[in-house]
Amino acid sequence: MKINLGEISSLCGKDSENHPFIRGMWIEPGAISKIKGIMQKEGWQEPVIICDQNTYFAGDLLLENMDNYDLICLDPEDLAADERSVSLAQNKIPATADCMIALGSVTIHDITRYLSWQYHLPFISVPTAASGEGYTTCISAVVRKGVKGNVIASAPTYLFADTDIFAAVPQRLTAAGFSDLMGNYIALADAQISAVVTGSGFNHELYHTEVMLMQQVIEQIDNLAAGDPSSCEQLLYALILPDMEIGFYEAARPLMGAEHHLSRYLDISVKQPKLNAVHGEKVGVGTLLCLKAYESFRTALEKRQLIPVKHFPSAAREIQKGFQDEEVCASVASLNTPDPMANITSEQVLQHRKEILDILGELPSAVYLETCFQKMGCKIHIEELGIQDNIIREAMTYAPYVSRDITLLRLMKLFENF
Repeated sequence: MKINLGEISSLCGKDSENHPFIRGMWIEPGAISKIKGIMQKEGWQEPVIICDQNTYFAGDLLLENMDNYDLICLDPEDLAADERSVSLAQNKIPATADCMIALGSVTIHDITRYLSWQYHLPFISVPTAASGEGYTTCISAVVRKGVKGNVIASAPTYLFADTDIFAAVPQRLTAAGFSDLMGNYIALADAQISAVVTGSGFNHELYHTEVMLMQQVIEQIDNLAAGDPSSCEQLLYALILPDMEIGFYEAARPLMGAEHHLSRYLDISVKQPKLNAVHGEKVGVGTLLCLKAYESFRTALEKRQLIPVKHFPSAAREIQKGFQDEEVCASVASLNTPDPMANITSEQVLQHRKEILDILGELPSAVYLETCFQKMGCKIHIEELGIQDNIIREAMTYAPYVSRDITLLRLMKLFENF
């Protein structure tokens, strides 16, 4: 199906037929065959295709239809959107290039969109799996000095998501996309609670749209687990909408909540053995950990059992304890300078007890979401990522520092019993 951008703009509360950056999107069987015609229409004749050795084979039809292109094929082993991979790709971009094509996963897209921004070139998105968010955003998650952070990048000019390709990928990748999407429950709750406590804005219309799309995907869970192409279309549509909101609003909400902060902390802290996980799987495990922690907090808040701390922990001291590497410590410390919690007190949280309880009451239970994860074949326990569960307390303590965003996980530090 060709995506109606006017319909998306209305979902985002905007009266516009156009997205500020994206001119067209197709999510359908055979979508990849339309790329050559669009390139001819735009007058692009010297594309650079960025992929890895796995996704290269998914693009056979794309390559067959291209008269002329430069190919940058990266090694998928330990591939990350980091300084090394960006540099490798950057050194192979010819001076004659007039557009870029990201053929692959979210990591390939992070690298491509970052380089697209740096070189002022339009880029085309060709996802090869519904494995996560990040295909239509104008933000790249790039690892610099050991810490993953969000940097300004280019949104794609066009997106072609070929469900024939999706049907051929391992189910594990679709399950990872489902896990990544479900993380939005935590991200949305964190954004609402932050808005309540700090007095910042929150778009409730967008919230209801995102929740509706997540519920629609859950309703298709049996078909999605079976690899049904139309259900994969629905999943990808739900994954790309939050990214597109950023085009309509400079920041519709924080890009991630505590579930993503946990994922990023694991990326930083776990060096050996290597994590046996793709991005969405780490986010899924983080989502379940957050749901369980937030349920405990909600119970204590309901029963008025929260005990304010006498001495709020120093961010600098906790960062030093939680991030051993000197360069990483410096990067994380810079993210937290000035301290975003400096003017937030336990009294502010308690003053908004009812609003916070209402927000937490909208979350699905950890038991329910774990059941959904089991149906999809998602990873549920931290040990499935190749990590011992003794890291959980450490991760819950230090993960909030990988971002300046105020999450409930960070606000819980204001109370002795959390």
